Amino acid sequence: YVAEADIKRLAELGYNSVRPALNSRLFVTDGNPTEYSEEGFSLLDNLVKWCKASGVYVIKDMHAAIGGQTGGNIDDSANDKPELFMEKKYQDELVNLWAAIAKRYRDEPAVAGYDLLNEPLPARTGAAKAYKDQLEPLYKRITQAIRKTDSRHIIIVEGADWANDWSVFT
Repeated sequence: YVAEADIKRLAELGYNSVRPALNSRLFVTDGNPTEYSEEGFSLLDNLVKWCKASGVYVIKDMHAAIGGQTGGNIDDSANDKPELFMEKKYQDELVNLWAAIAKRYRDEPAVAGYDLLNEPLPARTGAAKAYKDQLEPLYKRITQAIRKTDSRHIIIVEGADWANDWSVFT
């Protein structure tokens, strides 16, 4: 739903960055999580190309992680549970997805950085209390995977409870 004209208009208005909300379902195939669909990458490639042409940076935001990071509909979780933190396989898949994204865009100057997980683990659902101790270790795993191929781009981490609880970090 974003077109090149939108990016041009944002640049005309003086904005210097966009933060697209990525949904892991556009990248990971349902049948085999280790294979990636070109659909998501093609959409992202177009956005990066348009942004580059308009002098606008792209901050890639994992808004809907594999399994879901909030337990609410904001993350497109299939069962309205933060299954990313309930099932290690989802964390492994997310680490691999970020590694694939970083490998693809490692040399792209229009990419400003990677926001690893949008507003994880809200307190009101009990998710923060139950799983926030897993957040920093997951961020470290993702960061290590990204840094194997991409040392250039900024890595952005958010605290638990809609990015407000920074006590999760040591």
